[in-house]
Amino acid sequence: MIENGYGSIVLKKIKGPVHLIHKYGKVDCLGLESALTLDGRYVEIKGANIGGDVLITTSYKNVDLENVQGAMTIQGKHGDINIKGVQSPSKPIKVESEYSAVTITLPRDSRFQFDAYSKYGKLVSEFESLGGAKSSEFGSRIKGSHGEGGPLITINTSYRDINLNAS
Repeated sequence: MIENGYGSIVLKKIKGPVHLIHKYGKVDCLGLESALTLDGRYVEIKGANIGGDVLITTSYKNVDLENVQGAMTIQGKHGDINIKGVQSPSKPIKVESEYSAVTITLPRDSRFQFDAYSKYGKLVSEFESLGGAKSSEFGSRIKGSHGEGGPLITINTSYRDINLNAS
């Protein structure tokens, strides 16, 4: 486990699991072969090409992830969350956030189950098979599937929008 405060951290090409606690700064994770657990406060997080599961908790800064092979669990407040998959997801994705826009971009031929809710925000999906969002005065929800089978993608946020984009 690594603990740090104030500043930038770059994690590159690490084979074993990483557990990081960091406050006030930026973390770049590139080419990790195993799991990443990151607990951050006021930490901007960028990650690409991560081979294992990802567990992130952060606030007041953005999270940008690309090409994560494992399951993802992200908890965030007051920072946008962007996830881009280069291939169809094979593990679950769970995002719990407050005051955070969430954007997930997946290949059009992906297979997945989807359950998303935004309290006082909009939901937009480029995957027609999911249908449109069901809205009420308290929020919007999309629940459905694209293709047969596939992992569950769950998103809950408030006061910001959720976008599910096809690439």
